[in-house]
Amino acid sequence: MRSIHHPAGDRLHGPVSRRALLGGATAVAAAQSGQVDLACVYPGLSGQTVNGFTLRSLPTFGYRAITLPCQAPGAFEVEGQQVGNAAAGDPALRRAMATGVNRQQMIDDSLMGHGTVALDIFDSFDWGIKADTASLVDGDAAGAQRILEDAGWRAGSDGIRAEDDQRASFQLLYPPNDSGRQAIAEAFSAQMAPLGIEVEPTSGDFTWQVDHNRSNAVVLGGGRLNPYHEYTMLRSSSGHSRGWSNISCYANPTVDGHLDEALAASDQGTAREQWHAALWDGTTGGSILGDAPYVTICYIVTICSITHNYFVRDGLGIGTQRVHPHDHFLQVIHNLGSWGVSA
Repeated sequence: MRSIHHPAGDRLHGPVSRRALLGGATAVAAAQSGQVDLACVYPGLSGQTVNGFTLRSLPTFGYRAITLPCQAPGAFEVEGQQVGNAAAGDPALRRAMATGVNRQQMIDDSLMGHGTVALDIFDSFDWGIKADTASLVDGDAAGAQRILEDAGWRAGSDGIRAEDDQRASFQLLYPPNDSGRQAIAEAFSAQMAPLGIEVEPTSGDFTWQVDHNRSNAVVLGGGRLNPYHEYTMLRSSSGHSRGWSNISCYANPTVDGHLDEALAASDQGTAREQWHAALWDGTTGGSILGDAPYVTICYIVTICSITHNYFVRDGLGIGTQRVHPHDHFLQVIHNLGSWGVSA
């Protein structure tokens, strides 16, 4: 086997040696020139034709979501960073965005169709709230308008809503080397404008984002195949540490209680009940039905789910692939020993 390209920045020669890559476009170019046998590509590049290669889209528990800061500005600091956002800190504004965003349109237009609508990050799990959200409509702009009007967000002369003196305006951060997240940021901005919400897509690398991710919205990618991921996303204590856990700084004592009971449960049934209750217990929760700290878009978990897309050289068998977690695409080689080449 020649090598494997993936857009996170590595090139693997066989199972061991590595060298830096520029990104997804470089991977496609390497496949087109015959330098590699397998190239991982972002959805925006998957529509190309590469002679001698077949596109494989593999299922993942990788999601894309918009994180929304839940605290008022200056509620507390995380290693010098003031958390919070005056606009996104309003739960009504967050619920309106989660209600009005058209996830399927975003998947079709921004991700070349490579995704599955998800209303919550944890829809893939049996303890998720998928059944509870069955009556919700994706892209319910009229419903979003009602939420905004009822909460006192009124359109100004420039079309941007305001509640008292606070404008419905905030920045949405994305990494400059990820065309998929950039497309999501721009599409989200375009969809929010008719609702009277001004979203400013802003690029910055992950190091810069860590210094700004608790006061601005972020196009978040993630996905872990265990329920503890819910704990790190919603537990209030997780929002007080630098990094990527609970960057919305969401805090709800009732949700904290459900999460703690889930971890302390002595049987799986009780644990599942508590994981579900933390998302929605009929009154409150850290999901679209409750405080909406995240706008899930897809599985590609709280806008959509994303598939991992690979150009695979014709004749190369990559074996039986398991569901991939969010791990910058290297899960494809977990079964490298079973790969084979046909004549």
